Amino acid sequence: MINQKTYILTACAIIALFGVICLFAACKKENPNMNLDFDPATLTDVSINIYKQERRLDLLSCGEVVASYKIGLGFAPEGHKQREGDGKTPEGEYYICTRNSRSRFYLSFGLSYPNIIDAEAALKEGAITQKQYDSIEKSINKQDQPDWYTPLGGEIMIHGHGSASDWTLGCIAVENEVMDILWACCRLKTPVVVYP
Repeated sequence: MINQKTYILTACAIIALFGVICLFAACKKENPNMNLDFDPATLTDVSINIYKQERRLDLLSCGEVVASYKIGLGFAPEGHKQREGDGKTPEGEYYICTRNSRSRFYLSFGLSYPNIIDAEAALKEGAITQKQYDSIEKSINKQDQPDWYTPLGGEIMIHGHGSASDWTLGCIAVENEVMDILWACCRLKTPVVVYP
């Protein structure tokens, strides 16, 4: 027979557990970007896919999507970035080439834009010089940061400070708590593919 003290303690524990479950559900409803169903430290073979039209970032581990998050883009998001100041977010295959823990946008990852394809198109158009192209190609082949100071522009980041609108100069913006998750599992050279 259960005594009254044990009964009260059991009832309190059940009520407390129910409260925690309700609180977590409320947080998820209030912030759909929050995904706590995995431990970022346990992910391997991490990559990121970005879908501009859907305003979505998918975090992948071993090719499987483990979380999806809302994003904001550049102020002129349609089309591929081709020039400094055009407000577009680039499209193509890149990788994380820098990590900035002191970003003015909370935390940030630099993307390897321009890539060789971007540089080849710009060279054919006469937008960059052969020397600039050679510098970009050399950096990409070593998986370093390419030259961000050409007419193609650069400093394209994944960073915090909010995904509610397309407000950046061409970067990909997420909520700060999402950036915390990405920061924990994305290292230098993490592949990033940006789709239209």
